[in-house]
Amino acid sequence: MEEIGIVCTTWSEYVNFFRQHSETQPNPGATAADIDAAEERLGFHLPKQYVELLHAVNGWELFNKSETLFGTEVIGTNDEHWLSARHELEESIGMFGDKSMSDPDRYDIKPSASTEYPLRNHMIPLFNSPYSYNIVAAGGYANGESPVLTIFQYMSGNTRTYVDLHEFLDREVAMLT
Repeated sequence: MEEIGIVCTTWSEYVNFFRQHSETQPNPGATAADIDAAEERLGFHLPKQYVELLHAVNGWELFNKSETLFGTEVIGTNDEHWLSARHELEESIGMFGDKSMSDPDRYDIKPSASTEYPLRNHMIPLFNSPYSYNIVAAGGYANGESPVLTIFQYMSGNTRTYVDLHEFLDREVAMLT
């Protein structure tokens, strides 16, 4: 029988898994006011899955030993790590040309519940690594207040996409087991 590995289905299961494999501890979960303040600074709503994750853990330095999850206290601010991640994100997007992020064929965007795709100006860094040129971002606006959640991982000139945060975190879990 083939071993399927560890399966996490809730945010608290992911947090507990990474807590066991991390040398650092997560910040307590975000409040609704924390989320509102971050969204106000950005000028748009955060994707629902990211909000759910932030309610479970509001930032976590080196959660998987190499990447940091941004918390609401730095999202959309002049924090040097946030600004650096935004700059890396812009450079990563720029590597693929000036074409709009809305071209799913060009960016290998996996289908989401929406028929629309992330727009460049609504891409935000979720995680980044202080050790390498690696950034994980989510993006887009679907319709009204329903953001698209496609996860983009930019690594030294390469990009990988994930349908959602669960798919990305499942890969991180697999890499640590």
